[in-house]
Amino acid sequence: GDVPPPPGGVERGAAAAGRRRLSEVSDDTTAPVDERVRRALGVGCEFLGRPEGHVKRTAAVPGAVVGQTNPEAELIATGTELDHPGFCATTVESAGSLAVANAAAEGDESNPGYTDHGVAWYLGAPITVDGETYGTVCFGSPEPRDGSFTPTERTFVELLAATLGRLFTRTEYADAVERSRRKYRSLDDTAGDAVVLVDRERGEVVEANAAAAALFSTTTDALVGRLHE
Repeated sequence: GDVPPPPGGVERGAAAAGRRRLSEVSDDTTAPVDERVRRALGVGCEFLGRPEGHVKRTAAVPGAVVGQTNPEAELIATGTELDHPGFCATTVESAGSLAVANAAAEGDESNPGYTDHGVAWYLGAPITVDGETYGTVCFGSPEPRDGSFTPTERTFVELLAATLGRLFTRTEYADAVERSRRKYRSLDDTAGDAVVLVDRERGEVVEANAAAAALFSTTTDALVGRLHE
């Protein structure tokens, strides 16, 4: 007959599959970042058996829920601005994940996440972007868990947070490049001098005006992409 898997074998197998899917999401540079965030959250939802997962930004928009997987969220809807910290406040201060299997039984019955939103169990991890706390990724349920969270579950959510951090890093980088390009175009409209915009991270020219092209006896198209020397 069939040999039953060893204890924890099913969970470890699911975690390995989830890690592969997160890697695929991270590597898929053709899809918009917001779509990849939803896909990453969906991987976490499937692994934890929850219908919704959240990204809560605690930086420029304190406490705002900026992404989730279910438009008819059971707990907190997309775009909700939280005027209290809840479990995520503790999460952003932690070095790893925060796991609460039964809020009422674990001394968290006064936490706003439990009293105002009915989150009986919570699992989240801080998202870091360029060394700064961006927010949290978290999952919850209105019903307490029968048992505590396993090390595999906590590690998986930490991996998910790291994946999201990389995605948001790319978003911030792309926004910075676009701001620089807009500034360059503004200068280019009025400048008679040669203007070249260089991406210092990659060390290559990303924009150049006609005066710069004339200075180097080439075209603007030929300058773009050239390594800066």
